[in-house]
Order: sequence, then C-alpha cells, then structure tokens
Amino acid sequence: MKNDHISDLEIWRRLGKQAEIIRRPENHLKHLVQREERLSKFSRKGGGIFYDFSRQRVDQKIMAMLAKLAEFRQVKERFLSMNQGEKINTTEKRAALHTACRVFSDEPVIVDGEDVMPEIKRVRREIKEFSEEVHSGKVTGSTGKPFQHVVVVGIGGSYLGTQFVSESLAAYADKGIQLHYLANVDIHNFGRVVARIDPESTLWII
Repeated sequence: MKNDHISDLEIWRRLGKQAEIIRRPENHLKHLVQREERLSKFSRKGGGIFYDFSRQRVDQKIMAMLAKLAEFRQVKERFLSMNQGEKINTTEKRAALHTACRVFSDEPVIVDGEDVMPEIKRVRREIKEFSEEVHSGKVTGSTGKPFQHVVVVGIGGSYLGTQFVSESLAAYADKGIQLHYLANVDIHNFGRVVARIDPESTLWII
C-alpha cells in the first residue's frame, strides 16, 4: 500500500490548483447546476443507491483527479483488505472490524486464521434480546422503574452513527423512551443531559 503523505502528492497539488478555479464567481454552484446534463454527468446509481453530487462545486476535471487520487492511494484495495479482516489499523496492529459488525451475509471474515462472524452474530442476538427486554419492561432500573431515558455515551464522534439512525427513524421509535447523547467530557454537556433525565429510569450505554 502507498502511504505517502497525501499533501506531498503531485495529484493533490493539481487538485489544489483546480480548487482555486472552481472558487471563481463564474463557477458558483448556482451557475454549475444550470449547465447542460449536469445531473446525468455528476450522479451515479448502483446497488439500490442514487448518489447525486451535482450540487457540489466540482467539475469533470476535479472528478477525474479525485478518481486518479483514489486509484493511486489504492482505495478499493484498502477497502477490500478491511472487509477481509486484514490488520489495516497499523497503530494498534489489529483489524478494523466495524465492517464485519455490519455484514449480514454468511461469508466468513477471517482474522488470525479464525472466522470472527459467529461471535459477532452471538453478540447481535444478545443485543436484540436485551433491547426487547428493555422495551417490554422485563429489564428495569435498580429501583424497578421501567426505562424512560437512554443516554448514549460516545466520545470523539462514536455516538454519531446512533444519533443519525435514531433521528432519521424517529417517526417509528418507541415514544416512551427518550434518547440523549453525551458527546464529550465537558461538565456543561454532562449537566445538560443530567438535568433532563431521571436517574432511576435511565439506561446508560457506553
């Protein structure tokens, strides 16, 4: 894998020059979106997903350079390595298995000669069972009160995925439980969360 610092690459410097051009008034987004076949040229469809980047300040030169940068940095190869359980986390010398946690096929993910998927599936089942017991009131707070609040603690942005899903699907959520997010150790942030909850009916998820 190529690990050159990205700012040292010639293609990165060329992108910088092209960015200066795209910042010109005549290349304002309100003008770009009026150009012929803008949507068809700056969108892609596949795998049930429609990706529209026609509303971004990019042109065909920038897109070609970004594709070249991705090729040079071996983005596809790195992505496959991550999905296959290779130890791409070089600082901690371990695999990045968050992708495996999102796999719902029967394909194995091998790390150090062992398929990690059976263990991941076991934990998923336990999470599902625990969630159902919380919603049904079988699992309660220490004083027997059913949970009415859940505080998700995710320092450094690790709460963002949960927040995205919970807010986008809020219309289908259990209205009897309120979600709160503790994003950092700032005492004011903690104070705002604590002021909204009842400790006896609050589940903390770390």
